[in-house]
Amino acid sequence: MHYSDFNVAILGFGVEGQDAARYFLGQKSKRIVVFDKRSKVEVVGRQWWGTGVEWVCGPDYLKGGIHGFDIVVRSPGFYRYLPEIVEAEKQGSKVTSNTTLFFEESEANIIGVTGTKGKGTTTQMLKLALEAGGKKVLLLGNIGTPMLDRIDDADTFDWVILELSSFQLIDLPYSPPIAVVTNIKTDHLNWHKDRKEYVNAKKNLWIHQKPTDWVVFNQDDETSRELAKDAPGHVVWFNAGDKESKGNWGDLGVGGNHNMANANAALAAAKVAGLDEEVAWQGICKFTGSEHRMEMVAEVGGVQYINDSAATTPEAAIAALESFEQTKILIVGGSLKGVAFKGYAQAIKENNVKTVFLIGDSAEEIKVELNKVGYKGTVKDGIEGMKRIVEEIYKVAVPGDAVLLLPACASFGLFKDYKDRGDKFKEAVHNLSSLRRQGSKNCHPRESGELYK
Repeated sequence: MHYSDFNVAILGFGVEGQDAARYFLGQKSKRIVVFDKRSKVEVVGRQWWGTGVEWVCGPDYLKGGIHGFDIVVRSPGFYRYLPEIVEAEKQGSKVTSNTTLFFEESEANIIGVTGTKGKGTTTQMLKLALEAGGKKVLLLGNIGTPMLDRIDDADTFDWVILELSSFQLIDLPYSPPIAVVTNIKTDHLNWHKDRKEYVNAKKNLWIHQKPTDWVVFNQDDETSRELAKDAPGHVVWFNAGDKESKGNWGDLGVGGNHNMANANAALAAAKVAGLDEEVAWQGICKFTGSEHRMEMVAEVGGVQYINDSAATTPEAAIAALESFEQTKILIVGGSLKGVAFKGYAQAIKENNVKTVFLIGDSAEEIKVELNKVGYKGTVKDGIEGMKRIVEEIYKVAVPGDAVLLLPACASFGLFKDYKDRGDKFKEAVHNLSSLRRQGSKNCHPRESGELYK
């Protein structure tokens, strides 16, 4: 479709908003107006000067509504049923998104991947599996290049893998021929009105499929087992399994049962795409981890420091927590997302955690849940700054311990995002080497020759 005669409104000017603006400029659309709550100085970089794009910026950016546009392009951060969006739709505007536009305009062979957790890892594993079988693969969506930037050549690849969140799926009227669902827990209830809406958003990845299409589900996930009953296409199952059955093919480059589940999801999807099972598994084993996801930062004084800042839900944090058998020290908390911490508190109690350092707005709520389940370890809060927290952890950690950043929360308020939180943690851990050089007063007793009683 050509959009040269269209008036286009773009809501939000982050990665996807800019992607949409480039696309409609290329389409020579009649008028392009960006709406963003930030100031124009923050939003409009030099590369956008003189492009003809118009700007409505600042705290009152939606005060006048969104009127007179043929198309309203919603960035993922904008709630689909925002009153201004609903009103524009009533007045005749077509509300769309980069994801919907990609499905409408591209002829690519698409594999869509979603899930509360694990979709990023599964996406990367699947790419390696397909490439091991000689396929040309393009990653788009959350984990790769913005979709519309590659809409013109996406069909030259054997497969395009889209990593998609519920924000992108909530109004998607299309489903790809292969869909992969890692799991469906509870997340983003500060955005979705309730869990039902969140689950229904995920369903769009497969609910529009044809009977000849395929959806890969997690047999260990209760919600997925229920939803699979209504899937219109073929259903394929995976589970966490174990390494023994594939041991002669090669070992995974990442640990944890949740990563075995991710690997088996990728393997199942690769087989549906026509790959040999052993070849696909060898490709999957090349994956050695993602930044901020179970990332081994360093071992200092016999203590492992692991960055899992991407564990922004209790379910993700629990999965990571249960992957480590040794005594653990945790950094937990952040901004509230409308999720319950009871299960996480119970997992902390049952998984050999000796100390929990609490941060952020959720600290008090998590502390209450830890008390309710009878957690007997030490709980510390009120320590400001990641550097100070890591220094305090250094004082109580002993060789053999694992220190994990497992927030189970979003990062807003304390950090720019989960990446910034993970970066601050890594920086603090790397600074520990300077503490160790300060003398024996900062050494663990065993390092200075003292025996534990």
